[in-house]
Amino acid sequence: MKRTIKTDYPRISAKLFAFCLALSLFPGLTGFAAHAAKEREVPREDFLAGDAIRIVIPADTGSVLKGIYPIDGTGMADLPITGRVVIAGKNRQNIEQYLAGIWAPYLKDTHVQAIPVIRVAIMGNVKTPGYYYPSPDAVIYDAINLAGGPLLPFKLEKTSHLRAGKNINDELARNISQGMTLREAGIVSGDEILIPVPERITMKEAIPLVGTALAIVLNAMTIYFLTADRSRN
Repeated sequence: MKRTIKTDYPRISAKLFAFCLALSLFPGLTGFAAHAAKEREVPREDFLAGDAIRIVIPADTGSVLKGIYPIDGTGMADLPITGRVVIAGKNRQNIEQYLAGIWAPYLKDTHVQAIPVIRVAIMGNVKTPGYYYPSPDAVIYDAINLAGGPLLPFKLEKTSHLRAGKNINDELARNISQGMTLREAGIVSGDEILIPVPERITMKEAIPLVGTALAIVLNAMTIYFLTADRSRN
């Protein structure tokens, strides 16, 4: 006995027609999807002169080989044991295989991670201003958090992207709110992310700061008195 499968061709055809009609009426949809996919492409992990290389050895966290090593203008980095090595122009896989082979006698596990990073100044209204080495594919706000994050109060819309002291990106605040990476925002080694210190603090903004300061003072006093009591006993 043969089984027959009924197919609702009119309904499928209607849906297919509606889909084709939508594409014809809104050609920008396909372009937008392609643009979004292109924006989030995984870039090639190449090393560039002026950037840096971060060495991570997951199975040997106490290794003296791990660390961040700047790549100079000639494309070379001064690495432990190996000395000066040409890094710029090579990709991550090449460098990891090379270092794993050279460092094998000194490692418990030869799984070496060589990560391209860039040197970015995080300055202004942050906990610990200074130069940091995030991945170029780190989200901008995560890079800011390397400096301890912004201090309250702060205004996201005032955050600026500087190069040689000049603001080169008026859209940085929007880039941050959109979750863009440093690479997508055009931030490269030597650039600065500046969160300006507020000129005036209103009473509403000052209340959380006063509360935080009081909590710190109270904690310090508590620790002092506990230590003093123990020393007497």
